[in-house]
Amino acid sequence: MTISFSPFRKSARAASRVSAAAGQAFETLEDRKMLAAATLVSTTVRDTDWLLVVRYTDPAGVNVATIGDNDVTVTAANGYNHTGHFTQLVQDVAGSNASVRAVYSVPARTGAWNYSDSGLYTVNMLANTVSSTAGAQVPAATLGSFGLAFSTPKAELLSATTSGTQFIANVRYSDNHGIDPTSIGFGEVGLVPADQPADAQFFRSQTYTQNADGSWNVQYRLTARGGSWDWTDTGTYTVVLRGAAVHDNETPTHFIPGQSLGQFYLWFSEPKAQVVAQSVTATDWLVTVRYSDNQGISASSIDDGDIQVSNGFATVLGQRVGAAPTEGATAVNVVYSLRPTHFAWGAGDNGTYVISTREGQVRDTTSAQLHSVELARYFLWFDTPSISKPTNVNGALPNRWDITVRYTDNASINLASVGSGDMRIEGPNGYVQQATLLEKHTEVVNGNTTVVATYRFTPLTAQFANGTYNVFMNANQVSDNAGHFIPGFVWGSFFLFF
Repeated sequence: MTISFSPFRKSARAASRVSAAAGQAFETLEDRKMLAAATLVSTTVRDTDWLLVVRYTDPAGVNVATIGDNDVTVTAANGYNHTGHFTQLVQDVAGSNASVRAVYSVPARTGAWNYSDSGLYTVNMLANTVSSTAGAQVPAATLGSFGLAFSTPKAELLSATTSGTQFIANVRYSDNHGIDPTSIGFGEVGLVPADQPADAQFFRSQTYTQNADGSWNVQYRLTARGGSWDWTDTGTYTVVLRGAAVHDNETPTHFIPGQSLGQFYLWFSEPKAQVVAQSVTATDWLVTVRYSDNQGISASSIDDGDIQVSNGFATVLGQRVGAAPTEGATAVNVVYSLRPTHFAWGAGDNGTYVISTREGQVRDTTSAQLHSVELARYFLWFDTPSISKPTNVNGALPNRWDITVRYTDNASINLASVGSGDMRIEGPNGYVQQATLLEKHTEVVNGNTTVVATYRFTPLTAQFANGTYNVFMNANQVSDNAGHFIPGFVWGSFFLFF
């Protein structure tokens, strides 16, 4: 960056004197009004602004109360025209306002100075702004002209939009020597909420293409705060560029400085959901979700299937527990079971579980819908052994029913604990029978030793009666070698018809 300075000429001042009636000489009012003077004493060009230091002098003292944001202006042929923002006042002699220095800041033409801003800039003093304590006005004048040359690349925000779960920004990078594309796409663009400036989120580019003039258009996608935009996210946001990231092809390289690319007021009407409590029992997982909305929640929209949980292998829909919330309440708590079958947890269930809302399930009273968004993730760990779920169960014959299950554990199953009476069956007409163990053996699955056991149930008469049969796992029967038992629960429910 280079700066050249062109001197300016000061306005001439009148020096005539007249005599008062008593014969005492004094300056005319016109003369007093021209004594206050302004001189540009220094400038400093920074990444995003330009500091100008102007000295004001007057023997009677400068009226510092008249110094403000409309004293000086900077113009250029490229259309630049900004008044200086007053930032600081310094007395040349402590305790005296006869000579003071005022510091002004003018912003870069865009977010930061770049190669396209090179040109001649003129600093002007505006008339009727700064005065002395006696009322003398600093006259309008050209304080200086500067040839500014910049070599930094340019960044500009082309557009910004939101979807239900994202903020999408399109940015163009350009330079007279070309942009190095390998410097793009490493989290250089971010979104800063005005109400939580420390909550800035930077995001990687998704797509970028080169234009015919050598510039690059880059699209960035940022996940909404909390995963989905909702009514609590309404507010002012600034799109910012992180400095020392994108640079040109020159040697040495010139980096685009950190800067603001644009500011937006975003308004959202969607409800908000958050997990406020959760508890895991031997056969259940209860999760409390708090829904809120400034327009009120539609109670009729809350039901089974509002949320789901997934461990990467299976997805289970939440089942609402308890009564529906009050219609129109701005905040409601809803309890869901994420283990609606109440199948016992075991070591085979260990892993990470992600709880999320389902798209369009819950609505507010204006029909604004809650988007699909991750609410929380938990790592669940169980020491108790697992029994396989009732899938691909052998079909029952009229006079017998053989059921094969697999027991797994993060340690190992106590083979001696597997035997008759581990399971029981209950059916029509008060039918109850404990299982008889037919066979058991061990198998190694994914490096873990499991136990496969086959049990038999028989009817009390010649054949099973038609109807519903519930198969139970009995408590305190099968254990691992650390003494952890599988709890009692309904293993499966079946309808037999012959």
